[in-house]
Amino acid sequence: MNPVDIAASMLDTVDELVAEVVGPAADAVDAEGRFPTESIAALGDAGLLSTGVPESHGGCGVGLRLLSQIGRRLGRGCGSTSMIWAMHEVQAATLAAGTDPGSEAGLALARVVANQELIASVTSEAGIGGGLRTSRAPVVDAGAGAISLEKTAPTVSYGESAQAYLITARRDADSAPDDQVVVFADREHVELEKLSRWDPMGMRGTQSPGFVVRVNAPRTRVLDEPFGTLALAVMVPWSHVLWASAWLGIAQQAFTITARAGRKRGREDVRLAEAARMLTQIDASIEDIIARVERSQGVAGPTALARYNDLKISASLLAVDAVVRCLESGGMAAYMERGPSSVARALRDLYSARLMIDNDRLDTTNAAVAALRWR
Repeated sequence: MNPVDIAASMLDTVDELVAEVVGPAADAVDAEGRFPTESIAALGDAGLLSTGVPESHGGCGVGLRLLSQIGRRLGRGCGSTSMIWAMHEVQAATLAAGTDPGSEAGLALARVVANQELIASVTSEAGIGGGLRTSRAPVVDAGAGAISLEKTAPTVSYGESAQAYLITARRDADSAPDDQVVVFADREHVELEKLSRWDPMGMRGTQSPGFVVRVNAPRTRVLDEPFGTLALAVMVPWSHVLWASAWLGIAQQAFTITARAGRKRGREDVRLAEAARMLTQIDASIEDIIARVERSQGVAGPTALARYNDLKISASLLAVDAVVRCLESGGMAAYMERGPSSVARALRDLYSARLMIDNDRLDTTNAAVAALRWR
């Protein structure tokens, strides 16, 4: 089967799952604030977890453009499911970029991929102000070829439902906060002590409370590649593209719901034209960054980082603005929590977007890049 046919088949499968499993479960996932067990299981059964992992590590080697399309379609069914899938794909791709296929960590990743297991990220940490590129907790030599690590993380998305973890830490106790490594731990290596209850207004199914994360693992699970290199080459661009894709899918579904209701009333509304324009802007920005990532081939500097950040910031704001236009166009029926014209869940889910790596922090980074570029 040629790549075009493979992509079409994969997207057809995603559409079927959204129609039969992901979409029907979404209201219950939101109302009950629970992990979307049936949706993630269906994606795993269809082989759609870790699709972006290279074939060398047991994956399908699907490119970022097709992954973006999958993320959008999942977002149209369930925002939480789409975001969980996106975050997992980012962790898997980052680990693949940092491991040799024949290494112990590389073989472990291949097992995770083969079993369609879920990988959670432990990159947040108390006391660092939300910075991705800073760690306080160090990797500690536990002797006999093992390491230990204890990290207090304010949020660990779907941590209790994951089978593996990507954990950032200082290289050792004497290292600088930005001298970070990645620890790839299996569930058996990790003890989770829950610190908080997850009861947000949106993205309720992601189940992202805080934990004290304690790790005891073989030293071979500490990746050789510095986290800073992996973050710039893979984690940041992939995160911002796939997050934005999920948000776009959520907003597109709200637009479809509102436009359908408007047609039934025989009413055209200029606010839908405004919403459509915003969605087109997000789509164009995603495509631009995908093209840049493809051209860079894993090499990126500060200017590229600023462009990645621009995508995240603009998509997180425009998606909300587009759904607000849908809300205003749809009136009280759109404002209701339930019903065929409701866009309430979409709006609640999308308000999380500006908080996933705070926009102000990204703007501060971009301001520093601009100052260097234009001085």
